[in-house]
Amino acid sequence: MLRCSVLCLQEQIEYVFLVIFTLESIIKIIAYGFVLHPYAYLRSGWNFLDFTIVVVGSVSHSSLITVAVAAWSACIISCGCTQVSQKNKTIFTF
Repeated sequence: MLRCSVLCLQEQIEYVFLVIFTLESIIKIIAYGFVLHPYAYLRSGWNFLDFTIVVVGSVSHSSLITVAVAAWSACIISCGCTQVSQKNKTIFTF
């Protein structure tokens, strides 16, 4: 019983840190740019390590990505938005 609760707690803490690292990466990518200029996000070794951790963590917890995509889809559907495809472009109309 105790072992199960400790494992569940570790899993929850892992999700929290994954979200924190993901938000940090997104903010830094917006601030620095991704890779195209000399001071871009992926040009720093530490940021590259952070990005690798976020990608590996996201892939290993793909259910988190599935939940985010489902939430985004529900948001689009609930706001009355419809998807229209025109020659390899996806356009959302409201």
